[in-house]
Amino acid sequence: MRHDLLKEWMGSHTRILGLWLDRLLEEGDDADLVSMIHRQHAWLSMMQARMDRG
Repeated sequence: MRHDLLKEWMGSHTRILGLWLDRLLEEGDDADLVSMIHRQHAWLSMMQARMDRG
């Protein structure tokens, strides 16, 4: 159960960060902010993939 909750949390945060990243890129926002959001998104995506593998 706990594993499923963590997986769900990571999935929702990954999607939210992806949406913000797309928006920041479209608006030409600060490169440092885009870089930080991109790193967080990449890390969450990697962790989510690890959890999916088991």
